[in-house]
Amino acid sequence: MSQLLAQNRFSDEQLQWLQLIREHLVKNLTIELDDFDAPIFFQRGGLGKANKVFAGELAPLLPRINEALASA
Repeated sequence: MSQLLAQNRFSDEQLQWLQLIREHLVKNLTIELDDFDAPIFFQRGGLGKANKVFAGELAPLLPRINEALASA
């Protein structure tokens, strides 16, 4: 995840969502779109809000996060 953060510029709000994703990844090995139904995300607006925060680019970002985690 550190590599992904170093290679991209994220807004403060995006960084907050990435922190939530990091918390999810502590308990799970991957992150998928379906995971945004989990309470940690749902209480903050779920998939719709996350996708809006990432300007519709959440779906392509998740595999990059999973790949970064797998290569760490």
